[in-house]
Amino acid sequence: MQHQAHYYLTAICHSNRTECISKIEECIQKHASILDFNLFSDVSLALIIEIKGNYIPIVIHELKQVISIDENAEPIENCNYQLYLNITFTQGKGDLRHSIPEVPG
Repeated sequence: MQHQAHYYLTAICHSNRTECISKIEECIQKHASILDFNLFSDVSLALIIEIKGNYIPIVIHELKQVISIDENAEPIENCNYQLYLNITFTQGKGDLRHSIPEVPG
């Protein structure tokens, strides 16, 4: 049975939220799987990612091209990790609203 470990990261996004989320997803899906996500209005995003330990430094390096992460990951043991990534969007207002079209009838 393989060991399951946890790794925690926080990040800040200074650019457009929608474009940033798309780029983050692309970076992660090259080397890992997104298990869950929670979007908190337009202010923050929490991701749970399943990843092999040896890919964590690679993913962090690629994410740093998109978001600010204050982390320099050293090589990590090659076991399965749940990586928890919390991203704050500096352009968020906290009042994200989705328009819902009216249903006829």
